[in-house]
Amino acid sequence: MTKKKKAALAVSAILIIAVLSLWLFGIPYMNRHMKTVEFSYSEKAPKETIGWNGKKPLVVYFTRVGNTDFEPDVDAVSGASLMIVDGELTGSNRFLADMVTDMIGCESAAITLTGGHYPSSYDDTIDAAGEELRARARPAIEPIDVSPYDQIILIYPLWWNSIPMPVATFLEQNDFGGKTIYLFATQGSSGFGRTVSEIEELAPGAKIVRGTSIYCEDIPDAQQELTELIRSWSRQ
Repeated sequence: MTKKKKAALAVSAILIIAVLSLWLFGIPYMNRHMKTVEFSYSEKAPKETIGWNGKKPLVVYFTRVGNTDFEPDVDAVSGASLMIVDGELTGSNRFLADMVTDMIGCESAAITLTGGHYPSSYDDTIDAAGEELRARARPAIEPIDVSPYDQIILIYPLWWNSIPMPVATFLEQNDFGGKTIYLFATQGSSGFGRTVSEIEELAPGAKIVRGTSIYCEDIPDAQQELTELIRSWSRQ
């Protein structure tokens, strides 16, 4: 009986661990990678315009759409990557950039690869990003001229707790001396990771202002948080 009781307890413990693991890891993974996120822009768009103190900034963003070889029938999934907005496959950071430009009435520019693109699979993209990070790669991108602007709002995802290497290319290609860079990160974990110190190193002479780091599942409903953030920046 003692052996049977011990075996039963061991089985119970394994089942409890399995259920807890599913709750802690499996359900968030399914929400981020298997749930389609679809809405109209007007549902989520900012409800007010914000006057910017001084010359208007340039919004620069990096997102997977435009930098990934998707299959024609790709499904949009949640996470810090894809959504369907007004029937169009859209990178979530482009969605955030669109909201910022609508609020301020400023221009935006996408960091766009000119060479090889990332694979359609999110997991494969993360693997490729890890290889680029280890190699300190600088993928070729279309030039973005920041010289007419005193302030840049940079919207980017965390990949391996760091900035994507195309963002590093953008930073190294421009002179940010005397400019202000406002940071808006998106992520599937928490915080800014190593990105603030990385950007400080890659943009010497710039004033770096940490904004907010938003969790991927919260992006479609980030209107209020984003409005408050832009309002606070506009007064500086």
